[in-house]
Amino acid sequence: MPTTLTGLLLLIVILLPGITYVAIRERKTPEQRRSAFRETATVATVSIAANAAALGVFALVRARWPDATPDIGKTIKNTETYLQNNYAEVALWAVGILAGAIVIAAVAARIAGLRRPHPSVMSSWWLLFDDWLRHNIKELGRDDIYVRAACYLTDGSTIEGTVEDFNRLTDETPDRDLILVAPITRQSANGQPVEELPTHAACISARDIRTMLVYYRSPPEEPSELVPDPPDEEGET
Repeated sequence: MPTTLTGLLLLIVILLPGITYVAIRERKTPEQRRSAFRETATVATVSIAANAAALGVFALVRARWPDATPDIGKTIKNTETYLQNNYAEVALWAVGILAGAIVIAAVAARIAGLRRPHPSVMSSWWLLFDDWLRHNIKELGRDDIYVRAACYLTDGSTIEGTVEDFNRLTDETPDRDLILVAPITRQSANGQPVEELPTHAACISARDIRTMLVYYRSPPEEPSELVPDPPDEEGET
């Protein structure tokens, strides 16, 4: 571990590509409870690979346009003198290499997010609200499918709404939350008629859900203005 503030800041900068990779990956895949060692190893490995790739691109540019890049040999042999005379150029290239490494890590995370997670790391909610949509419905050529969920609660009542978001933890804990948005309907336990609640959203805890029914629906198609109304039976021919 670094013992000075400068060393700590340098370590953070070097690990930025790995941190970016993990942050983007968590948004695209189920959230697993990884150990600190495994998470640190992932950040370090991705950072090393992304920085190496960015330095490889720099080496190619250096070989093609040597006058447009900092002189690595002089930087190593006469570090202080060379940096004093070329600090702007070196700083600009250092920031560019770091930005390139971060972009490489972000692209790798996006590609990793396109792959179907292994079933062992998917929760039932992930299977219902994300996996089924991404890998089955899109084959039908529709990207406007939305999910409706009818939650039968432990108190006997039922709440139905459009699924807006859900807890992505792999662990099936009762502390997970499900967010529904309007139109939201409710039916009480005593069999009263279904009523639409005057609210925009609702948050339901998994511990209160006894059973859940899920519906995959598409918005109703609006009638085309180019299609005329059918003529009346007594209309003109």
